[in-house]
Amino acid sequence: MQSAAVDRSGAADMSLPIWPSLLPTPKLPIEIETDDATARTDMEDGAAIVRRVKTMIVTNYAATVDFTREQMQIFEAWHRHYLHDGADWFDMPVASGSGIYRAEARFKKGAIKSKLIAGAVFAVTFEFETRNRPVLSKAALDALINP
Repeated sequence: MQSAAVDRSGAADMSLPIWPSLLPTPKLPIEIETDDATARTDMEDGAAIVRRVKTMIVTNYAATVDFTREQMQIFEAWHRHYLHDGADWFDMPVASGSGIYRAEARFKKGAIKSKLIAGAVFAVTFEFETRNRPVLSKAALDALINP
C-alpha cells in the first residue's frame, strides 16, 4: 500500500499511510470544527484578557462514508494493520474552504462506527483530526479585502 504525504515544508513524508484509493472519501456535508487557539482569563472588573496560546490549530471533522462489503473489508484491515487500530496519522483528501486538500489526519480516539444500511452497504461514521488545514495567506487575504 502506498505511503506519502506533504508536510508543511512541502516535502513528501513517506512514513504516512495513504487513504486507500479503492475507498470512497468522506461525503459532504461533513462537520468541521477548529480547536480554540486562545486562553481567556476573566477579570473581576473589566473585559477579560484573551491571548493566543497555540499556533498549530487542530481541525476536527465528523464524517460518514458508505462502503460496499468489499470496501468495508479493506477499510477494516487498513485501519487495523496500517493505522494500528486508529492510533497513527495518515494522509487523506479532505474538504475545506480552500477546496480539497491532502491532510495529515488521525482518527479521534481510534473509534469508528458502522451500520449496515442496505443489503451490502455499510455507513461508516467517524471523527478525525487534521493538523495542516490550509488557509489563505495574509497577502492573499489583503488582496481580496483591500483591493
